[in-house]
Amino acid sequence: MIVKVGYGKSSLTPLIGTALAGFASSDRWATGVHDDLYARAIILEIEQMRYAIVQNDLLALDKESIHILQKPLKDFGFEEQNIFIGATHTHSGPKGTMKGTMFGESMESVIGRFNPSVFSQIEAAVSSAVTEAFHNIEKCYIRYGLTEVTDVATNRNYPDDHGDPALLVMEFNRIDGKKVLLYNFACHPTILNINNTMITADLPWGVSTILENSSYDMVMFINGNSGDISTRFTRKYSDFNEVKRLSTKLLCGINSALLKLKLLNTANHHVTSFDVAMKIKAMDSIAIAEDKVHQYKIKLKEAQMKNLPDLRLYESRLEGALINLELSKSFENISNVSLNISILRLGSLIFVFIPGELFSSLCNPLRAEFEGRIIFCGYFNGYFGYIADKRAYDTGNYEALSSPFCSGQGEVLIDSIRNNICKGEGF
Repeated sequence: MIVKVGYGKSSLTPLIGTALAGFASSDRWATGVHDDLYARAIILEIEQMRYAIVQNDLLALDKESIHILQKPLKDFGFEEQNIFIGATHTHSGPKGTMKGTMFGESMESVIGRFNPSVFSQIEAAVSSAVTEAFHNIEKCYIRYGLTEVTDVATNRNYPDDHGDPALLVMEFNRIDGKKVLLYNFACHPTILNINNTMITADLPWGVSTILENSSYDMVMFINGNSGDISTRFTRKYSDFNEVKRLSTKLLCGINSALLKLKLLNTANHHVTSFDVAMKIKAMDSIAIAEDKVHQYKIKLKEAQMKNLPDLRLYESRLEGALINLELSKSFENISNVSLNISILRLGSLIFVFIPGELFSSLCNPLRAEFEGRIIFCGYFNGYFGYIADKRAYDTGNYEALSSPFCSGQGEVLIDSIRNNICKGEGF
C-alpha cells in the first residue's frame, strides 16, 4: 500500500496594532511580534484517497469561515468531509476571524467583530500552505507514539485532577529525507495573560521553534479536549521565560514518545461525519445575570482579602458571569444548534474532530473504553464555545456560565460520538 504526505506552512501574522483575541478586553492591541503565527497543512494520500489537516495559530474559526478556507482544497478535488481545518487556540492572535458567529455581540470583547482584512490574510496563508503541501507530496511511512505528560497542565478548576495528560506524536518520514511531526495534547495554550500584547502562538511556539530548527521540517500542534485544562496551576509566571520552561517540559514528553514509536498500518482508513443537535440554555434575565456578576465580585474581593492562592479561579468565574450577562442581553433567540463531528480512522487510531472546547472529564471515560486509541481534536469544524460537564453547571464554573448550551448537553454529545464509533464500519 502506497502512503504519501505533503506539508506546507505560511505566515498569517497580523499587523502591529491589530486587536488581540482571547481575553475579555476592548483595548488589547498588538504592540509587537514575538513570534510569527502560521497556517500549517498536512495532506495525506492513502490508496488515492486524500485527507487534509490545516491548523492555524488562531483563537478559533467558526463554520462559516472554515467553509471559505476549504475552497483551495476543494479546487484540488478534496471531498469536504476529508478536510479538517482548526485552530490552536492561542490567546495572542488576531480578533475578527469568525465570519458568522452565532454569539452576536455577546462575545465581542473576546473574539471581536469579523475583520475582512485580517481574514483575507488568513485566507491567503491557508491557500499558500495547502498549495505547497499539494505540490510537494511524497511517499512516506508513518510512526506514532503515546505517552503521558503530567507536569504541564491540569484541570483548571480542580488542581488535583490531572485532566488529560495523554500525548500523541505522529512522525511522517518521507523517502526524500524530509520529516513532519504532528502532536496532540490537551491544554489551553495560555501561559501568557491579558497583559501580554505581543503576537505569539504561546505554548506551541516553544516546541515548534526547537523542533523545526533541529529535527523536523514542519511541526503541527493539534489541541485536544482542553475545555477544562490549562496551565493555571502549573505556571509560575506569565512571561516568555515561563513559556520556554513549560514548552521544554512538553518537549521532554514528545521526546519520550519518540523513543517508542510504532509503525502505523493505515490499511483501514475512512471518515464518518454526522451532526449532533445541542440544546441552547434558557438565558438568564438581565436582572439575574447582573446579580450573578455582583455575587462573583463579592467572592473575588473576599478571596483577595484572604490572599487565597487560586485567585485566577475567582477571576475567571467573574469573567464567566460577565459573559453570561452579555449572553442575556444579545444572544440570538434559538433553541438548538447542530454541531458537526468528524471521525477519521487511521489504522488503530481514531481522530474525533470537535467544533468547540470539550471537557476532558467527558472524554476520558470514552478514551478508556477504547484503550487510549481515541484522539480528540478540539477547535475543528467550527466553534461553539465550551462544552462542559454537569459538574461545571452545578458549581457555577466559568465554562458553564459562558457556554451557550444546557446542562447535560456535553454528555449527550459524548454519547453520540460513542454510538457513531461503535456502529461505524471498521471502527
